[in-house]
Amino acid sequence: MATIDIRLFNIEDYDLALELWQHAGLALRPGDDKPSLLRTLERNPGLSLVACADGEIIGTAIGTFDGRRGHLYHLAVLPACQGQGVGRRLIDEVAKRLVALGCPQLNLSVNLDNANAIKFYEAIGFETRGYMMSKTL
Repeated sequence: MATIDIRLFNIEDYDLALELWQHAGLALRPGDDKPSLLRTLERNPGLSLVACADGEIIGTAIGTFDGRRGHLYHLAVLPACQGQGVGRRLIDEVAKRLVALGCPQLNLSVNLDNANAIKFYEAIGFETRGYMMSKTL
């Protein structure tokens, strides 16, 4: 594999990121549209990243900080590039940036039927703590 570069997610990356999310099988929900993501990027500068190889986006991580906890959304890696450390590098970089802001904890949501994702997150230190409920507004 080519050298992988990690850089900030720019709103101009949205269309390619959306294709990646769909290709990776992420469930897209209200709030995943371009205007909503732009608000997220503006309110959380420096916390959302892309991984690139040969100029192509192969991974994304959307990070946020609410002042108490960090949150990770849309960690996705192109299926052909999974298992090569891309996801872990993205998470590690978001975590490093959150720690610099004084964030003590990183949360994420994962579908309980996504056994591969759960195994990945557990292998890098995440723990299952209850469950999350949601209401679309």
